Amino acid sequence: MSLYQAVEALTSQDNQKDMYQTFADYSAKLTRSDYAFFWHKSDDNDSKTIFTRGSINRDIEDKLVCYIKGIWNESSLIDESIKISIENCNFYAATVQSASRCYGLIGFRDDDCESVFIRKEYVNQLKFISNLSAIILERLDLEEVTERLIVAEEQNRIANEMHDSVAQRLFSISCAIHAIM
Repeated sequence: MSLYQAVEALTSQDNQKDMYQTFADYSAKLTRSDYAFFWHKSDDNDSKTIFTRGSINRDIEDKLVCYIKGIWNESSLIDESIKISIENCNFYAATVQSASRCYGLIGFRDDDCESVFIRKEYVNQLKFISNLSAIILERLDLEEVTERLIVAEEQNRIANEMHDSVAQRLFSISCAIHAIM
């Protein structure tokens, strides 16, 4: 619930980077991991694509991002969690996807100190955060589309008013000329 409230506060500020960071923060909290991430599929290659909570070796993080980019283009990304192993570090990730769009991956580092049952519970928590993140991001996309539609409707209304007033003036001018003749 606190994740939803935090994201709700962020949506009013329209800052998606803070929202991605919040997703990573809550992933770390719910999975009790010292490192969690949200990898956002960005269209431009210059922007930051990974948002993290905690720290790991920069080289491992770079390899993680390269690995994610490599598997992203494969069609093997499904609703199941993905286990990623890089230099003795194990990560679990889940796709953040709605019915219409894939937004990225969210994941955490597995510390290998928990039982299999607890690890499975953390993976389930990760899937929950993934689904909630997808719902929130889809809602933002829909709000953006709605705003564009409202602007287009207003532009059409103004254009119709201008067209109607010009047509009425031309008609009144033609009536006045006809009356004068």
